[in-house]
Amino acid sequence: MDANGLAQAKTVPTAQGGQLTIEGSGDNLKVNGASVLCGNVPTANATVFVVDNVLMPGQ
Repeated sequence: MDANGLAQAKTVPTAQGGQLTIEGSGDNLKVNGASVLCGNVPTANATVFVVDNVLMPGQ
């Protein structure tokens, strides 16, 4: 999913069965309150986003 898809989705599931909350749009995305520093980096099997905080399950 790219940045626009995440912004439209508002929430996405985690591998552990939780949910991540997406806020903002464009260059101002936040994931569970963590700011996205850079994103939309395509790899062979994913799109990578770097955030400014460690995201832990259950928090």
